[in-house]
Amino acid sequence: MQEIVSLEQNRKALKFPYMVLGGLFLSVVIGIVLDSFFNTTPLILLGLIFYTIIGSFLILIKDKKK
Repeated sequence: MQEIVSLEQNRKALKFPYMVLGGLFLSVVIGIVLDSFFNTTPLILLGLIFYTIIGSFLILIKDKKK
């Protein structure tokens, strides 16, 4: 039984970095496209990156409380 719990915890621990990296990749791609479209070079990109980082850590904290 304890092995199942440990396996589930490992799966959650490995899920977080991939979630952050995937979110950051999408934020960078979307930010570059929107910044070039609206001519606001770093603003949208930086905003999306901060939004992704803060959101990812809030999800991590919420999952940790469960």
